[in-house]
Amino acid sequence: EQAVLDLQERPRGILRLTVGGAFGEDYIAPAAANFTQQHQGLSVELHFSNRLIDLISEGYDLAIRAGTLQDSSLIARRICSRRLLTCAAPAYLERHGSPASIHALGNHNCLVGTLNTWRFREGRRNFDLRVEGNWRSNNGRALLHAARNGLGLVQLPSFYLDQDIQLGSLVPVLEAFNPTDTGVWAVYPHNRHLSAKVRLFINFLVQEFQQVK
Repeated sequence: EQAVLDLQERPRGILRLTVGGAFGEDYIAPAAANFTQQHQGLSVELHFSNRLIDLISEGYDLAIRAGTLQDSSLIARRICSRRLLTCAAPAYLERHGSPASIHALGNHNCLVGTLNTWRFREGRRNFDLRVEGNWRSNNGRALLHAARNGLGLVQLPSFYLDQDIQLGSLVPVLEAFNPTDTGVWAVYPHNRHLSAKVRLFINFLVQEFQQVK
């Protein structure tokens, strides 16, 4: 019985997962490499994409997704927190002032990402607010560079912004309105058996990213 249990708990075969963005590059990829090194019977295929992937039809075991989840056909486990911050360069704030509230964003140039909305909190309610600007990119680092150059306000996860905030090249604004419901999630189809390779990898990520904020 113990031999059978050991075999079931030993990740084998191919683990196919899809990730996107800088978090995938800077956090998931190194973690996946460490996990593979610890389990010699396992092969990992790490696919980077910003599009919404159908895990079942495209044959993925799981996806790492950030933000707020709305797809109820997937089972999700939170692997770490994700703070969204709104920032601007000091030069931009000197020219245009700092927005006193989220309702003042209509008077500012907002650097827009994949979505047309930013996430905020007012009271106990988290919600999406439509923003507009003259710069759009589906790449977080491209948005970061534009913000550093004083082009406008940007909203990004804190792991993009922490170093710039410490150096003073970006200044947080609207901190009282930072959302509280975002995270990084491991998601997988509800009708797929949670194999040892998927379960152990998710547990590994949760342990690995305990300090990520």
